[in-house]
Amino acid sequence: MSVNIDVRFGVYGLAPADADAIYTLFEQVVEENRLEREVVISRRENPEGTRDVHVVSQHPVIFSGFYKWRPTFEKSLQLRVAEAIPPAKVVFDWNYPDED
Repeated sequence: MSVNIDVRFGVYGLAPADADAIYTLFEQVVEENRLEREVVISRRENPEGTRDVHVVSQHPVIFSGFYKWRPTFEKSLQLRVAEAIPPAKVVFDWNYPDED
């Protein structure tokens, strides 16, 4: 069974060099999961000088087996981010537009 999902995840409050590393990691993860046509990776500078890097879909993404894929994806991405920038944590904000 497939489901429509608004994809949103990111790492927030990073130093500029760390933001560059996370951006590169997100590019790799998006490509590995074949989401490159579905999402946009963005960077934002905050007033205090930190940076946010986040991934957002431009429209709901159709997933088959999302409920099996999601926990594995989240765990893997958290581990990869922690290896790259030890204190960093990924914030996931999946939205289910069909349930709204």
